[in-house]
Amino acid sequence: MRNFKLRSVCGVLLLAAIILSTFGAGTASARRRNFSFVNYSGRIVSYLYITQSAYRKWGHDLIGSTVLANGDSCGCWYDDRIRYFDVRVVFSDGSDAVFMRHSFRGLWRLTLFNRNGTYTIRSN
Repeated sequence: MRNFKLRSVCGVLLLAAIILSTFGAGTASARRRNFSFVNYSGRIVSYLYITQSAYRKWGHDLIGSTVLANGDSCGCWYDDRIRYFDVRVVFSDGSDAVFMRHSFRGLWRLTLFNRNGTYTIRSN
């Protein structure tokens, strides 16, 4: 009798773990949102970093082994549970532009502009 109860409890725990892992994976993927980063700066972008505003490190380059010429774009993603991100763009000459605490809510395109030597980013 005791052995039967132990198997029943283990079976219920195993079933619960399977259900939680299945729904947990679906929830995690639903939090990932894709967007395009578009370069209209008039310059070549060599590196792009986007990190949660609360973090102190930039992490990995999102462009990869290529560069973004003026008019080029690349696909990126973000976690929609996080509202504010910092963006760092590094140009081919090593200079950079940093944008702090930019809201990504509802973002599907992030565009970099150069307005008379001042760089700005605009959502959608």
